[in-house]
Amino acid sequence: MATIVLAFVTHRLYFATQQLSEVSREMNSIAQTNAKAQTDALLINALNSQNMLVLSEDQNLRIADHLISHDNFDQTDEAARERWMTFVLLNVQ
Repeated sequence: MATIVLAFVTHRLYFATQQLSEVSREMNSIAQTNAKAQTDALLINALNSQNMLVLSEDQNLRIADHLISHDNFDQTDEAARERWMTFVLLNVQ
């Protein structure tokens, strides 16, 4: 009788362990997805803050434009704003 009970308990324990393993895999997958979503949100927030800073004042725009353009480009604020928006859109892509 004890052998039968032991076999039954071992069998049930095996299936319970399998179910726990599956739950653990699902939770790891959810955690990875959540971590990626949080990272994406932080990156988007940083880019939005950068864009707000650059576009808030013409002087900030000129400084940022100096980092991404050459001296022989059109140096007007309008051209700088256009280059910055192109830079932003290309980064999104």
